[in-house]
Amino acid sequence: MRSAILLLLISLLLGCQDIFTTSYLSSFKKDASDMNSKEIAEYLSTTPLSEIPAADLLAAEETLDNSRITLSESDLTNPVKVQQYLDETAQLIAINMEQANIDGLIEDVLSLGDSEEDSDFLTNLVEDSDRLANIEEASSYAVDAFLVDPESLTSTELVIGSVGLVGNILQDEDRLTDLSEAADLETATLITAGFTADEIDDIQTASEMLELAKSGLGDDMASLFEGLPF
Repeated sequence: MRSAILLLLISLLLGCQDIFTTSYLSSFKKDASDMNSKEIAEYLSTTPLSEIPAADLLAAEETLDNSRITLSESDLTNPVKVQQYLDETAQLIAINMEQANIDGLIEDVLSLGDSEEDSDFLTNLVEDSDRLANIEEASSYAVDAFLVDPESLTSTELVIGSVGLVGNILQDEDRLTDLSEAADLETATLITAGFTADEIDDIQTASEMLELAKSGLGDDMASLFEGLPF
């Protein structure tokens, strides 16, 4: 996960933090635990997610996750259902990013110096299982949205989803070496490198997400991703 977190931090510091400019679940008129998914969606206002109590965020996430619609093959041609799915998924991404306190994370990174205490920052972050779990949840939801409509995601969401797909490979030195040394990401090449069918699918999808994210950035920002193994 260390490499994944490093990549995430690079993304967040690129200035493409567009996921945080909209509060999908801004405030609640009553306890979120007493609300259904429709009521949660209706109670939008200008209050930032950061001002919502943690318990309400948890309750809202559970309700939205349980009620999120599923899309059948035929539903993919129904723009109303597709949009509902994307909206609900975006809400879940936003909640998990808020639970991970990404705004605070960015502030911490910007304040880092060269002291030994600062050098322990990444180690402490990697060991923060709750925060990583929220980041990984946000990543999973971002992939869900990408598979339905790639253009629905921001650059930040695309990077988060991309990193999450290959997180297990990035934190395994041997697998990371295999991926880094692969001549390309073609299926035959990755099979020869020893990757499974599921891993190959994840790698190729992650690469597509990253390329789309880079296309939404300036050349200087996009160049920061050059040399990544996917």
